[in-house]
Amino acid sequence: MPRPRLLPILLALMMLAGARSSVAQAPPAMVRTATVAAEDLAPRRSVTAELRAPRTSTVAGIEAGIVEEVLVVEGDAVAAGDLLVRLDPVRVRLDLEVARAQAAASEADLREREAEERQAIRDLELVERSRASGAVSEREILNSTSARDIAAARVDRARKDLAVARARIDLLAQRLEDLAIRAPFDGVVTARLVEVGQWLAPGGGVATLVEVDRLEAWLAVPQTVVDAAAADVAGGRPLDLKGVFLRIDATGEVMRLGELRIVPEVARSGRSFTAIGAIANPGRRLLPGMSATAFVPLGEPRAWITLPKDAVLFRETGPIAWVLRGAPDGPRMAMPLPVDLAFPLGDRWAIHAGGLAAGDEVVVEGNERLMPMSPVMPLPAAGAAAAGG
Repeated sequence: MPRPRLLPILLALMMLAGARSSVAQAPPAMVRTATVAAEDLAPRRSVTAELRAPRTSTVAGIEAGIVEEVLVVEGDAVAAGDLLVRLDPVRVRLDLEVARAQAAASEADLREREAEERQAIRDLELVERSRASGAVSEREILNSTSARDIAAARVDRARKDLAVARARIDLLAQRLEDLAIRAPFDGVVTARLVEVGQWLAPGGGVATLVEVDRLEAWLAVPQTVVDAAAADVAGGRPLDLKGVFLRIDATGEVMRLGELRIVPEVARSGRSFTAIGAIANPGRRLLPGMSATAFVPLGEPRAWITLPKDAVLFRETGPIAWVLRGAPDGPRMAMPLPVDLAFPLGDRWAIHAGGLAAGDEVVVEGNERLMPMSPVMPLPAAGAAAAGG
């Protein structure tokens, strides 16, 4: 009879034997695999990065007034031209009606002045025709000429008064339109700065708007990279700022950046310079302020082991990959191996030397449900795995 303290050990051994027996008797798991490759690649230097919005604006009003309506709250997505806030338009509308009435009066005054001018021109013509017969004096001719000139000046002034009245109408119409404060670009409201009934001074902010349909990655590149880049240029290998990959720390998503803009100044605090790359953000999955890691190609190319990114699973203990073991024409088993990730290459990862070698088969579909030493049945490949570079 076994001693009491040996019972837990015996029970554990029985459970382990039962687990092995169940794995051996389980039908093979259907998986899809890809081949580990060896590639000559330039090593990549990892640098910190931050996602930022290309445009952030505190939308302001031009006119002063009482806030009549607020149509957005924090988190609302708006398009360019959408109404955010409306100010009370009563006073401006009344001023606009007054201006229209004044313009109508100016039009009537202009018609009157033009009629006076036409009468003065006819009077002068009659006087000039009577001049040949000596029926009029030189004084009468001078008086008629002066009356015509005065009438013409009054017409010119009436036209200018009408132009001023019409310009005032246009100004008040624009002021009325400015009482409706609209979004200057597509974005998301991150702060509402006014409430109904609040007095808004000219230039006062009503909401903070952030563009999120596209973002920028701001890379803090150490100044040592500049020295290495200069050495590469001297050796005929310019720094490839078009081959930079970015990994979002929160999601693990990897994307390739386009051409980077370089800010030609090294910060005194971190002794690094800034490189900026644009990122498309369909679906607004990414948010400004997220941290990321960028991988800048630098240095002499050398051999690296690469495998598809779908083969890598991230666990609490670190990233792993499931590799097939056994004869190709015999039973195949899946074993988890830790992988030491070096840098991403689009849809592949470059890894440091470890338990994987070129030619190994790794599971890229169905690896989430595998157990150690699980029997597997590889499915036909959907297509050759493309190597990134």
